[in-house]
Amino acid sequence: MKKLNVAAAALFFAICSVESAQAVVLGWASGGDGTIRNTVNSGATWAGQISATPFLNYSIDFVDANNGWAVDSHGFIGHTINGGSNWTSQPSGTGNELHHVEFVDLSNGWVVGAAGIILHSSNGGTNWSTQASPTTELLWGMDFVGATNGWAVGGNATIIHTSNGSTWSSQPNPLVGSGLNLISVSFSDASNGWTVGNFGNILHTNNGGLTWGFQGSGTTNDLNGVYFADASNGWAVGTFGTILHTSNGGASWSPQVSGITNTLQAVQFVNANEGWAVGQWNGGGSAAILHTTDGGATWTAQNSGITNNLFAVSLVNSVPEPSAFVIATLGLASLGPFAKRRK
Repeated sequence: MKKLNVAAAALFFAICSVESAQAVVLGWASGGDGTIRNTVNSGATWAGQISATPFLNYSIDFVDANNGWAVDSHGFIGHTINGGSNWTSQPSGTGNELHHVEFVDLSNGWVVGAAGIILHSSNGGTNWSTQASPTTELLWGMDFVGATNGWAVGGNATIIHTSNGSTWSSQPNPLVGSGLNLISVSFSDASNGWTVGNFGNILHTNNGGLTWGFQGSGTTNDLNGVYFADASNGWAVGTFGTILHTSNGGASWSPQVSGITNTLQAVQFVNANEGWAVGQWNGGGSAAILHTTDGGATWTAQNSGITNNLFAVSLVNSVPEPSAFVIATLGLASLGPFAKRRK
C-alpha cells in the first residue's frame, strides 16, 4: 500500500478516547505511517503523536489516561505508559495483520487478526502468547465482559467465545457458511450481545451466545460497527452514513440522521446519551468524526484533521479524583482520574 504524508493525509484506522465527568475527552487516533493523534478537548482539536511503527495502526485501546496499546498490519503491538507521548514496541511473535486489541485491565489483554490468530498477555504486553483458535478466518472484532468472558467475530460469519480467557470455541449462528462477514460485536452483559455485518445483518443472543437469532435492521447497507451502552440502548453504523438506534434491546431499530454519506466504520458511547461515530473521508473536508450528546437525536461533525479513513472508536470513562463514591457507584475498575468502562 502506498505510504501517505503523515502531516497531510495519514490513513487512520483507530481512535480511542477517555471521557471525564466534565465532558472533556482525551482521545487517541491511529493510522497510516504509524501516526497517532491526540485530543484533550473532546475532539475540538487534534495534535500529532509519534508511534513506534511506520505501518498502518488498525486498532488502539486505552485502559486509563496513560496506558494504551495499538496494533497494526505487520504484527506490531505498541504500548504507551504516558498517554501516547512515547510508544514502545512489544514483540508479538507474528507477522500477521492484527485487527483488534482489547485489554480488560493493566495486565490482561487479547489481540485478534488474520488467519484466526489470537494472542494473549497477562503482564501488560511484556510477553504475548498464542492461544489455540477454532478458526482460520480473519477475526475483525472482539468484546469482553469481565476479566475472562469474551467473544470475537469475523469472516464467514464466524463467532468464537471464551469463558476462561484461554480456551476458545465456535458458536453456531444462522449465518455460518454464508460467506458473509461479521465485523463488530458488543455485549452489554454476560448474556446479551449483538453482532453486525454485511447487508444489514444484525444477530442477537440473550444467553451468552449459546443461540443467536436475527433482528430486523430495516436496511441492506453493510453494518460495520455496533455498540450497546446497556441492555436497551444500542447503535449500529455502516455504509452511506447509516446510523441505527434501538432503545429496546434491538426488538426494533430506527434510523438516525447522520448528515453525511460517508461510510461509517465504528460507534461507541460513554453512556446512553454521549457517543462518537467515525468513518471514511469522502473527498472533502476531513475524515468523519460525529458526536452526539442526546443519544443520537442530533449528530454534529468534529474536525479529525486528516483526509483519509477512520475505522474504530474506543471510549474510556473517567471521573475526577478523589471521587471514590462516584467510582464505586459507577462500578469502575480503579481509583484514579481515568478508568475504563467495565461491564
